[in-house]
Amino acid sequence: MKYQALLFDADGTLLDFKKSEENGLRNVFTYFPVPDRKSCEAYYKEVNQKLWDRFEKGEITKQTIFDTRFSKLCSYFNLPYDSILMEAHYRKCLNEGHDLIDGAYELMKALSKQYSLYIITNGTAQTQYRRLKDSQLLPFFQAVFVSEEIGYQKPDHAYFDYVCKKVPCKREQMLVIGDSLNCDILGAQRSQIASVWFHTDHQDNGAFVKPDYEIHALEELWSIL
Repeated sequence: MKYQALLFDADGTLLDFKKSEENGLRNVFTYFPVPDRKSCEAYYKEVNQKLWDRFEKGEITKQTIFDTRFSKLCSYFNLPYDSILMEAHYRKCLNEGHDLIDGAYELMKALSKQYSLYIITNGTAQTQYRRLKDSQLLPFFQAVFVSEEIGYQKPDHAYFDYVCKKVPCKREQMLVIGDSLNCDILGAQRSQIASVWFHTDHQDNGAFVKPDYEIHALEELWSIL
């Protein structure tokens, strides 16, 4: 067996974060009515993505993201709401969202009988543990490595060094599976771990980051293993 330990990203790879995000924002903008929901959602997503990009580069803390995204939204659209309360409501909705990528449960159940499975995520610890538990995926994994608990985040070399020390096999026996080139794949590349880039939209990879493999549906992972 070439690979023994499979390191899965959570959001966008196993958990359908986009769907959970859509449901969460819909709930927030129902509880806190806005005049133009589509515009507010689009603006929020743009601001949120830029903040997460800065976080992954080590420029800001995760708390800065939570303190900023709805504050900017309220300021831009002149909304008469407390951005802290909006954030709290949104976090509650996300904690309850555990939608899965197609085929994720079946694949993890089958793989767990042959491989050691791990979660590697930059998400918030409370949210990720709750969602993995509610999705019934948690029992399939040997451990969950959350950046918030480790003190480093993907793609930081220190994050992967920590993971490698905890996983009882050599790096050449590990395989990272994730949807983010700049986070999962770059981190694996820097740490000399083989990687699989999972993307369902068949997008071109114009970046300098080169995954070892690419798949467009989770079940295609079998052909690599």
